[in-house]
Amino acid sequence: MSITVKAPGKLYLAGEYSILTPGQSALILPVPLYLTATIAPAKSRRLFSEQIGQVATGPEDTRYQLIYQAIALAETYLLQMGWLKERCPFSLTISGQLGQAGKKFGLGSSGCVVVVTLKAVLAFYGVTVSSDLLFKLASATLLTLGDNGSMGDIACITTDQVTSYVSFDRQSVKQWLEEEAIAQVMTRDWGYEISPVASTFPATVLVGWTQKAASSQDLVDRVKGSQAPAFLQVMEKAVARLKEALEAGQKALAQSAIKQAGQALKDLDPAIYTPALDALVAQAQALDIAAKSSGAGGGDCGIALVFDTAQARALSQAWQTVGIETIAEINLGETYES
Repeated sequence: MSITVKAPGKLYLAGEYSILTPGQSALILPVPLYLTATIAPAKSRRLFSEQIGQVATGPEDTRYQLIYQAIALAETYLLQMGWLKERCPFSLTISGQLGQAGKKFGLGSSGCVVVVTLKAVLAFYGVTVSSDLLFKLASATLLTLGDNGSMGDIACITTDQVTSYVSFDRQSVKQWLEEEAIAQVMTRDWGYEISPVASTFPATVLVGWTQKAASSQDLVDRVKGSQAPAFLQVMEKAVARLKEALEAGQKALAQSAIKQAGQALKDLDPAIYTPALDALVAQAQALDIAAKSSGAGGGDCGIALVFDTAQARALSQAWQTVGIETIAEINLGETYES
């Protein structure tokens, strides 16, 4: 009997780059484009991902590194907890695309692959875990592979809600993972905060894709050491203002916070805003719509906050004239009148 699970993509509303500093905050939005994992008993272990297009040849297959690591970590944890007596063979297929025609949208595909793999393996062994433990297992998987991100994508993907996230000290957790059993590390207080954010007013996030891929890891490595205290303060304020706006239904404050966060990114490093992302924002501003780059920048996606169908239609058309494709419209709070 097969089991199927899924995990969404994600986009940052505010808090990119600053979230790399422990204790900083970000707001992250789930995107309803899903990866699905189907797992079933088999005579031997077989892994297949539609994104890769070929069956895994074995643990040395670097294309499947994320998946093998997630499986190994989950099974090790279950063995240490006494919830599993021995590893069992299974067939695991991951399907769905966080992109199109082999092109990634920049919606957190690495984190999504890890989360959906962990969910499938845990379900296969009949183990139910909290979203908090799932976050720790997924983060541990990425940290052991040398990932340099904040794990904010994992926080959002594991909850599948608009998420307020406060980051933790990844270096300390990496050290624990090197020195302690994974089961012990899972019991520790990592120092992060994850909480859902409920929007109380009708607004929609339009997601525009520049059709140019960005490398998050490269940009993070470049920008990580250049974050001045002033940038951290400005972005933290923008995140707090946007969270307040969403929860209290303050349209003007939400627009102002989006613009503030976008300008902070532009001031941080010119490479974050490519000409295509500049065009995405300019087209929105011409219609009096707040917009910004989302995520690492340097390509991929930008977001805009709209408040009625006419605005959404007008912006999508304007984006199309400059080569920006609208890939999602995500409602916050109530659905607006069509």
